[in-house]
Amino acid sequence: MDTSLFYELPIFVLFLGTIALSLACIEGGRRLGGFLNRKDRESSGSIGSAVAATLGLLAFILAFTFSVASTRYDARKQLLTDGANAIGTCYLRADFLPDEQRIVAQRLLREWVALRIDRDSFGSDRVETTLSRANEIQSELWDLVVVAGRARATPMTALFADACNEVFDVHSERVTKGLVNRIPGPLWLVLYVVSMLAMVTVGYQLGAEGSRRWIGMALLAVAFATVLVTIADLDDGFRGFLRVSNQPMELLYQDIEGE
Repeated sequence: MDTSLFYELPIFVLFLGTIALSLACIEGGRRLGGFLNRKDRESSGSIGSAVAATLGLLAFILAFTFSVASTRYDARKQLLTDGANAIGTCYLRADFLPDEQRIVAQRLLREWVALRIDRDSFGSDRVETTLSRANEIQSELWDLVVVAGRARATPMTALFADACNEVFDVHSERVTKGLVNRIPGPLWLVLYVVSMLAMVTVGYQLGAEGSRRWIGMALLAVAFATVLVTIADLDDGFRGFLRVSNQPMELLYQDIEGE
């Protein structure tokens, strides 16, 4: 299942769409329950057991998925701090290079940090350009390492090479965890299918009892939509409201901008 479109939808569209779908399932279940129980009324106990089992299964899947998204959110937060530390170290070790190469290396690192603190640079319309430029900066930095190493290999240039490798590794891991390794599409499908089945069973119970609790139905739909959208927001680090704070990178940029 391709989830690219799912992640490109604005958060509020996903939220409202989930509410609308939930309400439609509840209403459909209510009408089905009313229709099937006109003559042969089922016992409220049997219907309640089915509703409880479905909601319990949904709660389990929601808890599991929320845990996955939360873990990835914490990992991205740690990677941001690690990335800022790695770039800062690399920037300082560039002083070991000859003046001409030092100036180029530090300029490239400042540009890299500027890309990182620009949240729009990882939007769906600019992410490819941003990643392409990041790869170019990596290549240019490594060219400086190669030139310095061939001209005069010293322990100091080796330290700069190690710092560059650390910057590259953290960047690669951040891209992987932020843009590639997201919640799998089949898991989203299961989550939404079970959620909507739960809404249908709740509606079925209301229909069987001849009840039309619109306020309760609306609150239930909003509650489940909120949880689902929160999971999606946690899983995507480049949109929505639950973004990792860029403060470590912003502080680093303030330190190196004027140099």
